[in-house]
Amino acid sequence: MTSLAHQLKRLALPQSDADLLSRREVASLLFDPKDAATMDRSTFYALGCTGLEELLGIEPAFSEFEDTLFSRASLTLERSVQSKEVNEKLDAGVSLFLTRLCPYFLLKPAHKCIEWLVHRFHIQLYNPDSLLACALPYHDTNVFVRVLQLLKIKDTTNRWNWLHCLQKPGVPLARGTLITHCYTDLSFMDFICTMVTKSIQAYSGQSGTSSQLRVIFSFYASTIVPALDAVDKVSDAIIAKLLPYVQKGLKSSLVDYRAASYMLVCQLAVKVVMQDALVETLAVLISKSLLREPTLPKEGIGCLIVLLQSQKEGAAGTRFCTPLCSVPPLVSVLQVMSVTHDVTPLLSYLLPHLLRAAFSSAQSEADELAVLEATLQNVPLTRGLDQTVARLLLQEYLSQTELSAENLSDLNQRLLPLVRLLESK
Repeated sequence: MTSLAHQLKRLALPQSDADLLSRREVASLLFDPKDAATMDRSTFYALGCTGLEELLGIEPAFSEFEDTLFSRASLTLERSVQSKEVNEKLDAGVSLFLTRLCPYFLLKPAHKCIEWLVHRFHIQLYNPDSLLACALPYHDTNVFVRVLQLLKIKDTTNRWNWLHCLQKPGVPLARGTLITHCYTDLSFMDFICTMVTKSIQAYSGQSGTSSQLRVIFSFYASTIVPALDAVDKVSDAIIAKLLPYVQKGLKSSLVDYRAASYMLVCQLAVKVVMQDALVETLAVLISKSLLREPTLPKEGIGCLIVLLQSQKEGAAGTRFCTPLCSVPPLVSVLQVMSVTHDVTPLLSYLLPHLLRAAFSSAQSEADELAVLEATLQNVPLTRGLDQTVARLLLQEYLSQTELSAENLSDLNQRLLPLVRLLESK
């Protein structure tokens, strides 16, 4: 689109929209447009305030909007004649409100609040992105369809024009269509990822954040993961788009965000051979996520195994091993997983690292020696890993040519339990 066309398009929206001047039909989520045209502003305001009051009984975070979007002063505010600064502030308030509203979108009070915002602030014209972000996780419901029918997206240049075909028949957005559009339009994939970060920001500092954000994390994972699975080739552009969000998720203290990120890493790992530096970075982030707050040890370690077995041998380096060895349930998780899964891809990195540590007298290495002993004792060594460990132990021992007789004696004492364990294998 040319620069002139962009300017003309901006002039046409939304303050000069004919529907804002006509009272024959009024945009409405809850009522027929003709019936809505016969209702006065105070009715819509009372409806919105009732909805907000009901929401406050569920979620105190909505209290700050009592003095802004739902204040008495909002009754006389007309967006189309306000300054750019006023409208930008209003946009920020609407965006924050709708982001917080997302977990409660299917509740009746939420519909009442949206009805007021549509009637008074014309959010279907001014804030279509924020409105759709609030509704998208419920794309298979009739309420989503009603929201969609409020929007003006007929113009082929509109980013939501791909949903226009659903408006007239009034049918929900099919999951397959959503997933296909996610990998064919990377700006939409980015939109979904941004929904997550905006939601986290909107609820930062609020109590019970994890449960409130569960809907958005579920939508994020259940859309992006199948999109990665469905695409023929995961391009560098897709990886570049997703990587910042995956990294944020692995560093997050929010359990559901980390769980979603583990799923994304697994899907990326099985779909594309990544550069060694990226594999190493992801392996370190996964290990540190388990060390920081080991609430999902099995999921995190499972994710690490999938990553290592799907990529080139040795691609992950050894940096991830140090934080991983400090994860308390590491050995017990590997023991349980080894019954039904092949944990060799992880052990082939971990055991050589632990063996090298066994030849050091430092305290941190002493802790790793304990992990090595527990691993040898409790986790089966398959696919020739037992022979590999024995060979590495022998090679490392024979390389200790500079040790004094006293230090060699100490080393022999430290290694004796390992040798016995290997013999028992």
